[in-house]
Amino acid sequence: MSIPKLPSLKKIFLIILSVPFFVILGRLCHRATDGFALTRMTNPLPLDAEFIPPSLSEAELREVHGILAQPFYYLSCGGQSYVFLSQDGRYVIKFSKFHHLRVPPWITYLPLPKSLEEYRQKKIVKKDFVLKRTLRSYVVAYNYFKQETGIVYHHLQKTNDFHQDLVFFDKLGYKYEISLDDYAFVLQKRGMSTLHMLQSLMKEGRQHEAQEKLEELLQLALWRCQKGLADRDFKFKSNLGFIEGKAAQIDLGSLSLDERTTNPDFYYTEVKRAGLVLRDWLQQVHPELVAGFELSLNKLQKPYAGGVSTH
Repeated sequence: MSIPKLPSLKKIFLIILSVPFFVILGRLCHRATDGFALTRMTNPLPLDAEFIPPSLSEAELREVHGILAQPFYYLSCGGQSYVFLSQDGRYVIKFSKFHHLRVPPWITYLPLPKSLEEYRQKKIVKKDFVLKRTLRSYVVAYNYFKQETGIVYHHLQKTNDFHQDLVFFDKLGYKYEISLDDYAFVLQKRGMSTLHMLQSLMKEGRQHEAQEKLEELLQLALWRCQKGLADRDFKFKSNLGFIEGKAAQIDLGSLSLDERTTNPDFYYTEVKRAGLVLRDWLQQVHPELVAGFELSLNKLQKPYAGGVSTH
């Protein structure tokens, strides 16, 4: 019997040197694509009545299919989704990122001692909770805050009757064509962030209009609370913005129904707290807007006469 030949020290040395190379290469590829991969968009949910797509009239369905008939191009990614912009620049399609919410098979089926079984079950339950909470937020946005979020349609689980393919391009320009029946997505009107809106107005010397836009954001936040909707990650700068020139909730992934928000003691406190964070940010980027914004914040110490809704 021959004895297997061990690798030489030179080969071992080369293998050790190659490890950092592949680690760095992997990170560069991730950065170049923002980690995008079709496998990360695979929906792990079984059929659930809670997440059935909304019923649309024939006219509404034609509109949705018409929007999705155009190609979409990579725009950005967040913690919850990959975002692609329509060719006409008016809409975004958001594909949910499921890779960090799925329970890997090895976690589910790996034999473990009883001491670790409880920990595993907690992990499984937590991931399922976070996944459903995120998807439920899109349903809440569509059903209760549709106009204020610009959401056009949601498709949160696999179906057999949507019957439409989508052509889109990733960050590197690679083309994909998928059947939308197989993927979870949200179709939304394109929004403009608070930062971009204010910068645009201030660059054009329209300070008064910028001040009005800040007031609109406050009004929208109060209106959302008064409708009984909570935002567990409420931030003016990142969650709110503008759609078609009107203040809007552009981040849809953290909404829920909560009657406690209708209590004035609750919503004036919450909006003012978030407003103070926005004020500190304004102090850094547009200090000339701070005085007017503080006046708007001070109004929150008492109810607005006649309500706050502008929608």
